[in-house]
Amino acid sequence: MTDLIKNLASKSDVELMKILENANRLSSDPRAISLKEEIFRIWQDKAVEFLRSRITADLDDKGVLSAFGYRVGHQGIRSQEIRQQKLELILNANIPPIMSPTYLREWGAPNSFKRKRKLVRILSKFIKGAENRTRNRLSYKLAKNIFPKHLISKHWDIYPPDFHRNLFNKDKIKSFRSNELSFKLNDSLEKAVLSRTRKVLNQLSKITGKMFIEENKEIVVGNPKTLKIFDEAYDYHDLFIIYFFHTLYPFLSEKDKNAHFFVCEIGGGYGALAHCIKKNFPRAVCLLFDLPEQNYVSNYYLRKLNPNAKILNLDALIKIKNIKSVDDLQIEKLDLVEYDYVILPGYLIEKIQKSFIDIFINTRSFMEMNIETVNFYFSHIHRAINKSGVLYCVNRYTKKTSGDTIKFKNFPFDEKWSFEISRRSFSQPLIHEALLRRINLKNYTLKQELMRLKPYDVNFFKSLL
Repeated sequence: MTDLIKNLASKSDVELMKILENANRLSSDPRAISLKEEIFRIWQDKAVEFLRSRITADLDDKGVLSAFGYRVGHQGIRSQEIRQQKLELILNANIPPIMSPTYLREWGAPNSFKRKRKLVRILSKFIKGAENRTRNRLSYKLAKNIFPKHLISKHWDIYPPDFHRNLFNKDKIKSFRSNELSFKLNDSLEKAVLSRTRKVLNQLSKITGKMFIEENKEIVVGNPKTLKIFDEAYDYHDLFIIYFFHTLYPFLSEKDKNAHFFVCEIGGGYGALAHCIKKNFPRAVCLLFDLPEQNYVSNYYLRKLNPNAKILNLDALIKIKNIKSVDDLQIEKLDLVEYDYVILPGYLIEKIQKSFIDIFINTRSFMEMNIETVNFYFSHIHRAINKSGVLYCVNRYTKKTSGDTIKFKNFPFDEKWSFEISRRSFSQPLIHEALLRRINLKNYTLKQELMRLKPYDVNFFKSLL
């Protein structure tokens, strides 16, 4: 033991941590106590040098708890006694160089109030994260079990055989924007898409300005496949999200900045557009109605971007409403105002209160539904939208992957809509982009509106009728 103590100074911090772990198991042994004290002395000296930027760290860069072997989750420490021992060690230890000098300072001195506060905050975050993951899984399983099969088109028969298992794989979900978990959700995965990214970026810059793109791009969560242009990284799918948001921006800006307003996205994918809206308009309450798989991914994505976001999912909603079955569910405006995001299975749109949604959004998913499902959603759009509400609809002129032939011109708009925008979609000539506002005019038809719109192509509108 004496020789070991003498040789400690020559050991790396990784080696010292292993020795410390063994010594901590023999906490009552005087020799183990001496060993721990010497390691702490070495680390105290190293920390001084590290804080002065004279040496670098060679330990795990994931943080103090990880470096000391404290693990949570499925692969975490099961024994409560061992977890307690680890936490006591972290509380009382001199912490070696790890991550950065700034990070090390956050931990303060051993057994200090600063150290205790740091530990409490991290553990609270762990607990909250575990609760969120559990709730997300429960919501997914519940939605999966009760989602009406007739509202899921053949388009979604494309899930790989191991998709649902990979959904709960922490490594897979971390990179969901570059693997099979975003199949058909993220067009960045299409072949040769990177070669088109530069062209789309140039086109978008002319519409929005470069600053708008830089302020609203998001390439952090999900490990997307990006193209670097002059040391800046861009994601193909993300550029279209920015375009959609730019189109919606004037209509979002109409809303009272001091009051909540409600944006409902049908088929919101992994939540990218909802995030963009919420980031720029904090008073927006974003409702996402989608398939259970997409709901699971969007919940992960939005929590990663903003861990403090208040997200209401199916499991929590049922508990709040104190009901035994979703059949008894009624979703009222007052249920939602305190939340940032409301993530629910698509068919529950029928449960939301009448006439309180300000903006409905559907970008490229009506074309992936069967006719019955499209009709279902439109009936509830017409029911739930407010008197001056807006619908943003971006979909193919025609598509046949759902089992039905879906045509934009056949979408069941009622006669209480007026076109604010109607044009071929940005950089996608097979897709039409329309923004419609709710009106209450007598003797008014959508056909008349189409024919009056200028400077748009009248012949094109004739083809829609």
